[in-house]
Amino acid sequence: MPSFFLEPDRAEPHIPASVLAVVAFGFSTSAFLIGIQPWSKTPRGAWDIPADAITRCSIGSPHVLLTYRALLFCYCLGLGVSQTVTRGVWVFAYYTMWCWWALVAYFGLATLASLRAVGQERSPLRGATLDRLGYTVVVLFHLILTTTAMVDVFTWGLLVPMLAANPDPVKVAHAHEMFYNFFSYNTHGANSLFAIGELLLNSIPFVPHLMGYVGFWTSAFGIWAFSVFRVTGMWLYPFLDASRPWAPFAYAGIYAASWVLFGLVALQFRARAWLFRHRRALKHD
Repeated sequence: MPSFFLEPDRAEPHIPASVLAVVAFGFSTSAFLIGIQPWSKTPRGAWDIPADAITRCSIGSPHVLLTYRALLFCYCLGLGVSQTVTRGVWVFAYYTMWCWWALVAYFGLATLASLRAVGQERSPLRGATLDRLGYTVVVLFHLILTTTAMVDVFTWGLLVPMLAANPDPVKVAHAHEMFYNFFSYNTHGANSLFAIGELLLNSIPFVPHLMGYVGFWTSAFGIWAFSVFRVTGMWLYPFLDASRPWAPFAYAGIYAASWVLFGLVALQFRARAWLFRHRRALKHD
């Protein structure tokens, strides 16, 4: 496990109740959003989205979207496997790789959905809504748009500056080596471009209550970080250290950041809608 991320805790591993309360709040509010489905315009929420919305391409035939998804699935899968082989299974401990493999899962399942739709082009199901595969694709799409942005913002805006300020020059050099390379540029930068490219190509609508799944994801990583700490006595990231007096605010801030970035995702959907309206208007002029 890369030691420059981790700070050994000499005392017996302990998670303050205030930090646990923040994580519990994250789980409860997320469950509320998923269960109650606020802001939903239909009785079943995302389940009522037309089935063809996840495979309809905004700039051409469904084959264009299928090709984009298949290529990125192969690329992201290959890079993820290569990184695991190169650096070991401990890479799965980190939020970056959680989100990278969510990206792999999205493009894999979205490719399957597109393949199925292309195969049914001659006999489309009129009025069909999402099945389990389609619903999973929609949920993962909202998740990856939010979490890729979260990874990039936290990495370059918080984590890298914190590590660069370390008084140990060896750790600073190690951090520089870890973040300024091909793997890192993909997992901490290109990841967002892949997700935004998908947004510009597909026709999946924005579903506000799916923020609940993003909240679950964020809270689940908090539990995972606690589990790693209980086993190793070390924290995966310096800002997750629950022994610090500011820890409850840090955890609350991370959860709040997921809301803010989900709001940014909502703006991206609005920008896409404006762009498509503008393009249609130009075609009719």
